[in-house]
Amino acid sequence: MDKATLTISLPRSMKEFIIAKLGEGRFSTPSEYIRSLIRDDQDVTGNSELALLIRRGGLMEKINQIDGEPVVMTDRPRR
Repeated sequence: MDKATLTISLPRSMKEFIIAKLGEGRFSTPSEYIRSLIRDDQDVTGNSELALLIRRGGLMEKINQIDGEPVVMTDRPRR
């Protein structure tokens, strides 16, 4: 992944909130927390990599590249 640096200014209360989130153990750096928020927003707005692949019709090709096995989709009734 190609990375770039972005510097932002936050109110002290927001910085303290982020530090508290790190203390919960799910994130180890402020950058991880911010990236997670951006990914969540991308999912909501339909701009995630998965959403883009689905819209472009390339999801099955991507799955086959990862797995190497053909994927067969079937309709099954819900239980």
